[in-house]
Amino acid sequence: MRDGLNTDLHLDIGNGVSVEKVDKFCYLGDVLDADGGCDSAVTTRVGSAWKKFREYLPILTGKGFSLKLKRYLCEELSDAWQ
Repeated sequence: MRDGLNTDLHLDIGNGVSVEKVDKFCYLGDVLDADGGCDSAVTTRVGSAWKKFREYLPILTGKGFSLKLKRYLCEELSDAWQ
């Protein structure tokens, strides 16, 4: 055992309590990597943004919706990226 790490992928945090070691996990909506990188977080955020965009695509491309509504949705979707 080195630095509290067991070979069976568990971390001993004391008092007989151990937690499973994982490569990445979601915390407060953000994906954290074991190596401290942000690749998973960026990939997850981009995927979420595309999912939301596809959700509104029928409104943005539909002929039965006003330009005012389409403009509003575009502004709201772009504000989400800032």
